[in-house]
Amino acid sequence: MAFKSKPIVLLMIILLVSLTQVTLPEEQKDKKKEKPIYIGKEEIVVTATKTPHSLKDVPIATSIITREEIEKTNAQTAGDILKCLPGIHLNSNGFSRSTVKIHGLPSKYTLVLVDGQRLKGRHAESIDLDHIPIDMIDKIEVIKGPTSVLYGSDAVAGVINIVTKSAPVKSTFDGFTSYGTGDTLRAMLSYGSQVGKFRYLLCGSKNKSDNMGSGYEYDGYNAQGKFEYDFNESNRLVLGIGYFDEEGDYLDDERFNLNLTWRVGIDKVSYLIVKGYRYQSDRLDARPGRDPRTWDEDTTRGEVQYVRMFGENNLVTLGVESRYDEISYTLIEGKKSQTINSFFAQDEITLFTPLRLILAFRVDNHDRWGTEFIPKAGVFFKINEKTDLRASVGRGFLAPTLSQLYEEQYYHPWGGGFWLGGNPDLKPESSLGYNFDLEHRFTNNFLARVSLFRNNLKDMITSEKTDETIDGKPVHRSININKAYSQGMELELNTQLGKSMTGVISYTYLETQNVSTGKEFPYSPRHTVNFILNYFNRELGFNLNLVGKYIGKRYTNTSNTQSLDECYLADIKITKEIFKDISFFVAVDNIFNEKIEKESRYFRQGRTYTAGMRMHF
Repeated sequence: MAFKSKPIVLLMIILLVSLTQVTLPEEQKDKKKEKPIYIGKEEIVVTATKTPHSLKDVPIATSIITREEIEKTNAQTAGDILKCLPGIHLNSNGFSRSTVKIHGLPSKYTLVLVDGQRLKGRHAESIDLDHIPIDMIDKIEVIKGPTSVLYGSDAVAGVINIVTKSAPVKSTFDGFTSYGTGDTLRAMLSYGSQVGKFRYLLCGSKNKSDNMGSGYEYDGYNAQGKFEYDFNESNRLVLGIGYFDEEGDYLDDERFNLNLTWRVGIDKVSYLIVKGYRYQSDRLDARPGRDPRTWDEDTTRGEVQYVRMFGENNLVTLGVESRYDEISYTLIEGKKSQTINSFFAQDEITLFTPLRLILAFRVDNHDRWGTEFIPKAGVFFKINEKTDLRASVGRGFLAPTLSQLYEEQYYHPWGGGFWLGGNPDLKPESSLGYNFDLEHRFTNNFLARVSLFRNNLKDMITSEKTDETIDGKPVHRSININKAYSQGMELELNTQLGKSMTGVISYTYLETQNVSTGKEFPYSPRHTVNFILNYFNRELGFNLNLVGKYIGKRYTNTSNTQSLDECYLADIKITKEIFKDISFFVAVDNIFNEKIEKESRYFRQGRTYTAGMRMHF
């Protein structure tokens, strides 16, 4: 690649040299002063296997972003937090202001969870990460590769699980506010406490911006509550309630969700988890020049999970799940629904101390497209005390949406109009994914990781012209026809530079192709480089966070006739603690004012400025 002469390149080179030279002498001086490379390395994660593991021992490769790391960055939304992880690309998708892609696959192939429950989409079925209150997030767990064996449809490229804060054991008050470019205002207040065995956390937030241009300004409110009751050490009930309302000149979006989790310890070697979920959504699209459209969606979901240790070497997880979806949409005749019943089983097998296997399968039965069988196998091998190998192969699938099954919509682009029709005979898109991850700790302060991946997709849904006509206009219907793949490599170096500085640099090489057309996926650059440099002075209460990203050339349409040149992005954030529990920050994103995506009337691009304050009592 031909690098331009810009400061970010020099910073990347300096950081890379530092990673390979700074930490080794420190280890030779005093091994007792070494600290683990990853903040949160001992964090407990559950997304990869649905069972708790420490991050260093989880058998499926997992990335985690902790609360401490979130506060150091200029993250204003969940999407902002993810943009510097290797293999992940953020882009805007119409009114869904921040969607995520893993390994070059379109955003619809990534399943987004909040506290283990799937997040429903907005415009074009995309998942909008922008409305999740940043200060309600405790951590984010990211699994790359097919994970449908545990989570069903959509978990083809991977899973992102946003874990919200637990209710506190003592009274806690948090506040956050920021203002920036595009009249963008974000504010949040939360309070939590404990009364006997009962704990609660209440949060309210407001998001306001005109960054999408005239007519597309939005003003949103989000209220969330988390209520926890501990019957005893092994018996806990958690209830989460959320309400979201966003209004604009053309668009209105209102949602309500309820999430119930009850964990019951049966004995010393087994426990039961019962989950219930209810979601309701009402949307209105009333843009000028077209008839108003409305969506009313309801989802009810239940799950029971049983976990038991058999002997000393087998941790078995069994689960059943049932989901009912219903939609009433202007472009669908009548109200449509679907029912999905599932069973999954997983065995984590310890063959001997450094070697573990995972064998799992899932059966999903849909009331229309039938039954899907989804297997997965993984291996975790601790080669030595400093080197871990993780590998997996598994199947994933993406079920057709109710809109793809039943929608009838008239399009009138330049050159003539046509009807786009649903197809009740669609079957799920499917994939076969391979992942290989090798991690080596040169010292406790210097870690390197290399990952290889491959995803093969088939039965991809696209539209094709038929012999049908409606009012003299041709009809295009959805069909299963396309094949595609994505493959590549990720390299990551992570270091702690003394007591006050940490650095991360990563490189991703990516190849994608729609086999049916021979074209690459849009917004899937072959080369991407990320780096993060963070300096913290505890005595001064000062934090400097520098984030950089190189994005190679990428196409902006499916025919690969339009493209964007490589670009260099840099964000900087300075935080200063004024009092013990109050800090202020200033931040500049996209310092070089680069063009990230093609021109769009739906959102603005370029340099942005933000200033704000955070309180914690």
